[in-house]
Amino acid sequence: MFTPTGDYPNISLPNLGNRFLNRLTHTASLKITELTSFLGFEQVRRRAGLPKRKLYSPFKGSPPHLRTPILCAWSPSLIPPSSDWNPRVHVTGYYFFTYESSYAPPKILKDFLEKGKPPICISFGSMVNKNSTKITEIIHESLEKTNNRGIILSGWGSIGRESTSDFLYIESAPHDWLLPKCKMLIHHGGAGTISAGLHAGIPQMVVPFMADQPFWGSRVCAIGVVPKPVRVHQLSVGKMVSAVAEAESKIILERAQVIGQDIRGEDGVM
Repeated sequence: MFTPTGDYPNISLPNLGNRFLNRLTHTASLKITELTSFLGFEQVRRRAGLPKRKLYSPFKGSPPHLRTPILCAWSPSLIPPSSDWNPRVHVTGYYFFTYESSYAPPKILKDFLEKGKPPICISFGSMVNKNSTKITEIIHESLEKTNNRGIILSGWGSIGRESTSDFLYIESAPHDWLLPKCKMLIHHGGAGTISAGLHAGIPQMVVPFMADQPFWGSRVCAIGVVPKPVRVHQLSVGKMVSAVAEAESKIILERAQVIGQDIRGEDGVM
């Protein structure tokens, strides 16, 4: 949000199809952020009885204050550096923790993975929806129609059912351990979940709920590792069945594997 570009809009807005307008969304967002920061600073200053002083923006050169470098912690495979960025903006690659090999899965998860074909993982993170029961029904029916098993990380809506040989409900599991053992990831489009799916090299289906999720869903769609995202209020059995079938296609699978290999070769921290 602090790197204006015409390539795409601010993450909270739809693509306006025009470089000037897209860049304007970033500029406006930056101005609003600066204004609210200055107003907040003044309010705190007055309450604390501190003397007036100028608040410098880290994104503007105001000698002797230098502009702050900006590190974009995503993979250039997902969003390449923009041609209209200045040299202080850097796309570093994702920041991943070192793989925790000591994780011991609960017996129910270990047995489920061993006793059938690779499942689809469904995780909607911290998203809560008033129609969570309906969403759960859609997931069940869609996976049954596409002959898939599912692991539902149920913490997203405190939704849980009795597990079966084809559906396992668990509250959570480390993505870096679980996802490489799954065939696909269905999720809300959060930036962190997007990165985990890309790192695992598996196809994804994105069901955005709010905020920046449509933006990230559009980005993974643009690089060919997911079908067109389906907004949560538009979700149906028919749309999920079609999306799962498309995500299982050879072209998306191969693209996801290539992107995953590229990302696993990056080291954003370094």
